[in-house]
Amino acid sequence: MGRKKKSEEQPCWDCSRACGGCSWSADLTPVPGWTAVPRIWEDGDISWRIIHCPLFRKEPRRKPRGKGAPQHDG
Repeated sequence: MGRKKKSEEQPCWDCSRACGGCSWSADLTPVPGWTAVPRIWEDGDISWRIIHCPLFRKEPRRKPRGKGAPQHDG
């Protein structure tokens, strides 16, 4: 499966608050002031496609580590 279209991506995936730093990531409570549309899955579960979140903070890029990371001499 290929990469999702930009319109289907969630800002949460690149947010520094993604692991419990906002109400959505902590307990699935919608963030006040966000722009989101409901998404109903085939099994009836409801989620949200988040378009804009006022709490979004870009996750800083990190140096690769571990297996697959570029190796440097020296």
